[in-house]
Amino acid sequence: MLEFWKKIQKYVIGGGIIIACLLLLYFGLRGPSSLFFQSILDRHIEQYRIEYQAKMDAKEAENKELLKKTAELQGQLKVVQANYLKTKQELNTLKKEVVNINEPKTIKEAKDRLNAMGYTVNK
Repeated sequence: MLEFWKKIQKYVIGGGIIIACLLLLYFGLRGPSSLFFQSILDRHIEQYRIEYQAKMDAKEAENKELLKKTAELQGQLKVVQANYLKTKQELNTLKKEVVNINEPKTIKEAKDRLNAMGYTVNK
């Protein structure tokens, strides 16, 4: 029995100390000193809440700025896309005109083309 006690003695003493500390902590927080601990906790909680709110406000301001930039870039993208489509249509039209240009078959057709381009030709 003595050997068994020597083996478990440190565990029993350690467990007893932990139980005593927990009991003292429990009854200490329920007594008049609990207001003191509660005020400390309230101050720390308030401090962390203020810091967290400041961080969230900064993040929200950053998000609003990014949203403004995104909206501005989307507006620019729409303008650029519209210009691109317009230019593409003009290019396609010019390509069709280049393909459709044939030598005039008659002098009258040549004069008509010159008149259409703004040149004055005697008929």
